[in-house]
Parts: sequence; C-alpha cells; structure tokens
Amino acid sequence: MTRARAYVLAMAGQRGDTTVHDVAEVSGPMDLPDSASGQPTYAFAVEITTRGTILE
Repeated sequence: MTRARAYVLAMAGQRGDTTVHDVAEVSGPMDLPDSASGQPTYAFAVEITTRGTILE
C-alpha cells in the first residue's frame, strides 16, 4: 500500500500529452478486509486535477 500511495501522490507533472496539475490525498489508507475470503484489502481516496479536451 505504501508503494501504491507514493506512486499516486507523485503523479503531478507532465504525463504524455496530459498535465496533472495537483494530487491531494482526501482519505488516508484504510484497512478493509474482505469478510468473505479473508483477503486483506485497502482503500484510499485522492483528488487529481487535470485538464482535458472535448470528446466528439
């Protein structure tokens, strides 16, 4: 989870033809274990600001 979080938070900047202007963590990592399988799962929320073009 630590590595995934670091990759997402480092997204700001030029990415191909797209510029990511800002990345903000909205909710930190939460442990949400799967009750059916017992597998560990985690979630966190981020807000990403970018600009796009109109698709036709």
